[in-house]
Amino acid sequence: MSQTDVEGLDKDPSISVRYPEEFDGGYMGYVESIHLLHCLDLLRQMTWKDHYSDNPYFTDPPLMLRAHVGKYKQRTSCCTILKDI
Repeated sequence: MSQTDVEGLDKDPSISVRYPEEFDGGYMGYVESIHLLHCLDLLRQMTWKDHYSDNPYFTDPPLMLRAHVGKYKQRTSCCTILKDI
């Protein structure tokens, strides 16, 4: 993405991540819909947690799960993102 693209998304280029110059030095970006599908899938698996007991989100320390469905270090959780769309 170009600096103009980043600014057009109302983001601050000074704190955005850039590719190295050998890769054109543009700004990194991603499609939010892919992240939202991940959020929906995680919430679906939480509904059937016993069936998905081998999912690393449920076997890792609770911090991993809380970072996704609760608030952790001022990050917006999946639940909040989905609620707001």
